[in-house]
Amino acid sequence: MMRAFDLALFVGLASLGFCAGDLARQDAFITYSEVSRMKNERNIATVAAVSLVSTYGQIRLRLRRDWAPQACEAIAAMAAGPLRACNGCSLYRHEPVPQNWGVSGFNGPPYALLQGGMPGMTNKVKMENPKMLPVLWGTAAFIADTSDFFIGTADHREWGGAFTVFAEVLPEDMAAVVSRIPVEPYRNSTDTFNITTRWLIQPIPFTLESLRLDEIPTAAPLHEASS
Repeated sequence: MMRAFDLALFVGLASLGFCAGDLARQDAFITYSEVSRMKNERNIATVAAVSLVSTYGQIRLRLRRDWAPQACEAIAAMAAGPLRACNGCSLYRHEPVPQNWGVSGFNGPPYALLQGGMPGMTNKVKMENPKMLPVLWGTAAFIADTSDFFIGTADHREWGGAFTVFAEVLPEDMAAVVSRIPVEPYRNSTDTFNITTRWLIQPIPFTLESLRLDEIPTAAPLHEASS
C-alpha cells in the first residue's frame, strides 16, 4: 500500500503544474471550422478515447469506463466540447525509468512517469478506484481532487490503488510519442519529506481531441480489470 507521504507528494506537487443545420444549409454555407466543430462536439457517450495532441504527436488514451466511469466522463466531456482547446493544459513533468528499476524494491528516483494538467476542467476528478487498480506501464491515472494526471512509463505496484486509473495509452503512442517527449532540461523540487522530483523547465502544451471507437485501432485491452 502506498505510504501517506507518497500520496501527499503527488497531491502537493500537482499544484505546481503548468501545472448543426439541415443538409441544404450545410451544402451551401458550411465552413472548415464548422466541420471541425461538428466532429469534435459530439455525444459524450460515443467518446471511446481522448487524444492529447502536442507538437510531439498524439497520445491516445483509450477510456476504461469499467475502471473509473466518472473520471472518464469528465475528460470525455472536456474533449467533446468547447473546452477541447484546453487553454493552459501542459505536460510539465517527465521522469525517466532509472536503471535497476524494481530491483530489490528500488522505485526511484527518478520516478518513471509523464505528468500533466488540465486546469480548465470544470470539475476536479474525485478518487475513484473501487477495484484498487495499480498504475502500470501505459496506464493513465488522475491525482485525486485535481485535474492533474500522469502516465506510468513503468509498473508502479508500490503505490497500490492510491490513484484513479482511468485509461490505457495505445502501445504505439507509448513507443512513438511518449518516449520522444524530453526529460530535460528540468529543475529539481524537494518537498518537506526530502523527496526530490523533476519538473520540465519548458512545459509542453497540448489540446484535446475526442475519438469514437471506429477512429482508434482495434486491439485487446492491455490490462485486465484486476489488481
